[in-house]
Amino acid sequence: MTSMEELQQKIEVLERQLAEKDKKIREKDIIFEFILESSLAGYWDWYIQDDYEYMSPSFKKMFGYEDHEIENKPQSWQKIIHPEELQGVFEVFNAHIESKGEKPYRNTVRYFHKNGSIVWVHCCGQVIEWGEDGKPLRMIGSHIDITLLKNVEKKLQVRNKELNELNKSLKEFTNVVSHDLQEPLRGIKNNCVFLLEDYEFTPEITATIERVIHLAKYSKDLLDDLLMYSSLGIEATISEVDVYQLLLTLKKAFVYSSSNVEIEIEGNFPSILSDESLLTQVFRNLIANGIKYNRSEVKHIKVGFLAEQNTFYVADNGIGIKERHYAKIFRIFCRLNKKSDFPEGTGVGLNLVKKIVEKHDGRIWVESEYGKGTKFFFTLNNLECDNEEQT
Repeated sequence: MTSMEELQQKIEVLERQLAEKDKKIREKDIIFEFILESSLAGYWDWYIQDDYEYMSPSFKKMFGYEDHEIENKPQSWQKIIHPEELQGVFEVFNAHIESKGEKPYRNTVRYFHKNGSIVWVHCCGQVIEWGEDGKPLRMIGSHIDITLLKNVEKKLQVRNKELNELNKSLKEFTNVVSHDLQEPLRGIKNNCVFLLEDYEFTPEITATIERVIHLAKYSKDLLDDLLMYSSLGIEATISEVDVYQLLLTLKKAFVYSSSNVEIEIEGNFPSILSDESLLTQVFRNLIANGIKYNRSEVKHIKVGFLAEQNTFYVADNGIGIKERHYAKIFRIFCRLNKKSDFPEGTGVGLNLVKKIVEKHDGRIWVESEYGKGTKFFFTLNNLECDNEEQT
């Protein structure tokens, strides 16, 4: 075989190999184009120095145009982009070029649809070929239509503004209610107390006045609970709360107000991020519940924290709760006992506690032995805890 024949055979082999590689490239291009065309993305391939930019049919259709209606040149998309966005696009492009591709080419911009509406797109690209002189030769990228997302975002912004206004109105309302309704209740109670102190009445009238005093106090307590309940919709004021110090303050208040109450704070408590007034309500209501529904000679309350379970608890030696009532006790205005047996209580406290705990992405549950005592557990899962020992 002559050298010419050998050369011809090598050329034929190379041609077959080249044809095979070309076939594989075309197959990959078909797959790549199918993936992009079947998704929300439109892609482009820009030969920068030749002033030629291929824009896929899905790219053009995104803005309401058929493939033949937009020429494959950079000037084509520059005509339909919102004029306020063009300078920003070039700034991102220049930063990408100057950093040799280290700074990503990404932006979110507005285009005009053929029908005049606005189309929001997220665009990203990358220079894939550079000249020997450092100039960019070829850049590829894609556009994703995010108009629906932007419209939803705008609606959410409007809704958030409305909710903020509603919260503001609600706060103003609660302040007005707190002042305008509590003042007459205090007046009724105080005037009745003055009557009993300054005048003598028959046992029947005295009992009636005492009943009015009790009803005024009950109404005030109910109003306080309802005002706190309504304030749960208002944005919380988050700060670092030393739970141990909070409990010491509550302990003093309860013990000073009653001679037969003992409160034991056991375990190491964390400092957490919370709304201190809401957290105070949780412990106050659970402690008060254990004192209120309690016939023991000495009403003993234990408050603790289980660090391994990140769980708080409040236990009492009160009358206990039957298991079939575990879920029922957290309903608003629910009272399991007769008012004549336990006249205090509004039926709002435990429901309020549950709402506050849930506001903190936590949960609350109860364990009880009827006639011997109750133990409430609760978690506050979205709070950062610092489990340093208390001194």
